[in-house]
Order: sequence, then C-alpha cells, then structure tokens
Amino acid sequence: MVYISLFRPSKETVKQTLQDGQKLGFCYPHQGASKDFPPLPPSTTNYGYKVDHNRVKLGHGSAAYERAKKLVKKWEHFQLGWAQVDADTAIEEGSPVCVTAQVAFLWTRHPLQVVYVEDLEKGKGKGKQPRIVSPAGKSCNARYTFGHGCLKGHMLAGEERFAVEWLEEDDSVWYDVAAFSKPAGPLSTLSYPLVRLFQRHFAQCSVKAMKNSM
Repeated sequence: MVYISLFRPSKETVKQTLQDGQKLGFCYPHQGASKDFPPLPPSTTNYGYKVDHNRVKLGHGSAAYERAKKLVKKWEHFQLGWAQVDADTAIEEGSPVCVTAQVAFLWTRHPLQVVYVEDLEKGKGKGKQPRIVSPAGKSCNARYTFGHGCLKGHMLAGEERFAVEWLEEDDSVWYDVAAFSKPAGPLSTLSYPLVRLFQRHFAQCSVKAMKNSM
C-alpha cells in the first residue's frame, strides 16, 4: 500500500494515513539504528540499505545552538514547499509523523514514527552529561537529536536522523541529517533512481532551509 493522490492531502486524510501506519507498524527491523551512525551497525549489513549523510554549519555559540534547536523542534527543516511535515507534529518517542510531498502532478503521503529523542547538555548536576560525543567522535557542549522510522505504507524502509550539534573544539553549531533506506515495495523499486534523486534533493533543501532560517 502506498498513498498517492492528485490533490494536496487534507488534514483528515493525513490523520487517516497516520492511523493506518501506526496500526500496521514499522516496515523495517532496525529501529534506532540511525542513532549512532554512520557507520551502520553490523546487524544491517545484508539488508541493502543506502546511506545518506549531509551537514551544514549554522553559526557559533550558545545562541546559535538554541535557535537551531528551536527551528528543528518546529520542523523548519521540513518546510520545503514541495515536501513538508505539519509544524505542530510532536517530537516525542512514539509520536506519528506524516511527510507529504509533491512529485510532478502527484501528491504522496509517507507515515513514520519517532523512534528516539535525545536532548543532551554537558555539565554537572541533574540532567547534565559529563561528556557528549557525536557519532563522528566529536566532543559536544550540547546535542539535540531525534530519529523517525518508516511505517508500512511508506515508499521506503528505513530511518532518518536529524541533529543539532554544538561542538567543543571551535564553538561551531551544525545541522546534521542522516538516513539509511531501501525500497519498501514494487513501486519504489521500479522508480528507485527517481526516488534516490528526490532523497538527495530533500537533503540539499533541508540543509538550505536551516541555513536560511538562522
């Protein structure tokens, strides 16, 4: 099952897509594998996932980090015109997410679910961490990240991670988007070269949206 229509989906249609997706469950077995990648864990080796990873520097210091974090929490990285998520969508573990996207004259709907959320700050005391290290091995002053995974009804099987990192070494703040995925059914398999093109286009648009919003 995939969700395709000739017209922009209504709120009611999006709600039904989310309900369907949550009833059907995830379409891949590696929930949470995006949390610390790249690289992907060995358990994913034989599944044929393609990996995408893009990042952009947004500024320096605490104020830049807090602004970038606020933007991600409002889904600013997904307000792209041709692809979007409702800005009021909750970013909490277990929350449903629906991506709507326009491809030529067709609209598609893609159900996902938030798999994990981490909001880490270095320091002492309650809720603070003595050390924060990014997947790339960089020490961070703070790091906000969440990942959402594809539910059945999505054209792809896999997971995507969004992160804002405030690095110790040079006080820089980065937006990072990484994903692993593969076709979830016959339609996406047949159209996979086009799907990959749109995946790369999304990553470029997402980092640009964050950069422009700072």
